[in-house]
Amino acid sequence: MQNLNICDKENLLHKDFRLTQIKNLVAIPLSFESTLINMNDLLKDNSSLQMQFVDSNTLLKSKIKNPSEQLVELCYQYSLKLDGLPFDELKKNLPKRWEIHGNLILFPDHSFSLKIWEIFPQDFWIRVAKVFNAERIAIKSKIIGDGFRTPNVILRLGNDSWVEHIDNGIKYAYDVRLNMFSKGNITEKLRISSFNCENEVIVDLFAGIGYFTLPYLVKARAHTVYACEWNPNAIIALKRNLEINGVNDRCIVIEGDNRKNAPRNVADRVNLGLIPTSQMSWKAACDALKIDSGGVLHVHENVTCKDDTSICSCSNVCLVYLKYNGHVNNSKRTSWCTHLHYCMSEIRKLLPSMFSWNITVSHIEYVKSYAPHLDHLVFDLLISRNSS
Repeated sequence: MQNLNICDKENLLHKDFRLTQIKNLVAIPLSFESTLINMNDLLKDNSSLQMQFVDSNTLLKSKIKNPSEQLVELCYQYSLKLDGLPFDELKKNLPKRWEIHGNLILFPDHSFSLKIWEIFPQDFWIRVAKVFNAERIAIKSKIIGDGFRTPNVILRLGNDSWVEHIDNGIKYAYDVRLNMFSKGNITEKLRISSFNCENEVIVDLFAGIGYFTLPYLVKARAHTVYACEWNPNAIIALKRNLEINGVNDRCIVIEGDNRKNAPRNVADRVNLGLIPTSQMSWKAACDALKIDSGGVLHVHENVTCKDDTSICSCSNVCLVYLKYNGHVNNSKRTSWCTHLHYCMSEIRKLLPSMFSWNITVSHIEYVKSYAPHLDHLVFDLLISRNSS
């Protein structure tokens, strides 16, 4: 065991093979390059060791290890190298999950967070990256409270923090230090992609890096999209994404607060893709619709499900029941309808008062759940002028 520890500490072990008993000896497989460089010195100090060349077919192959096991092994090797660092403490601080963005691996906060990781050499991080066939490493920390939900990410290996993600054939480029990307909204992106918006004008009030703006342009073939965004870092990524997807000629980027800067009387559809609620911009959404024909509001909301009862439209209850019967319980259906009724009532108050308006629900989309009693929904509200 002492000899094994010495070889391990000197980084001599061959990763493809494991200890193998050959007659009355135990073969410790060593990497060829390390052996040539270091073995002579090692033999001088350890008389119980002898070097032999054996047929690799006689050696037991290493078991295939998953990334977590490989990280533990690396951590152990370097804890020995660095004068016996507290392996158990380091092991607890290793990541249990990660995100892969091309050749960049992104670890969550609370992993590699101990101060002691700062003394680990560059070659350790290179070997961590190789576990995931990556070349760059970034580590998340707590989101910065700057009003933009800017990530707090440390680039541990590499110099470039821009990554590219492809969703449904659409390219999203962004800087992991400055922007976030939600894979959980893929169902809504796919739904938007199925729309036919060739002759429509869309206003996306919360464009971000183009989460929904790009599906409207690339897949739904919208005539024009007004993309409103107030985060300067997101705007940089948005403009880059419009360029790389070849749709910048059909998009007008509007920078700043959409409550002040959103266009008026232009939209066939308005996308309100902000959660937990977009209520602060409902007035801007109503004003953006074409005043003579109205249009559709796609209202994203987080709905808390409670065991309560409220008065809500019979037609809306039926819509939820028909679409989601068997998938959600009565309590959820009641909560969804109650929240929908609230949205419709408040939006009705915000429509131009000189006309009479109809509001109908054309669709309710369940996106995902954040918790047993918290659901992300999209309400498609059809707003039209009353002809009478």
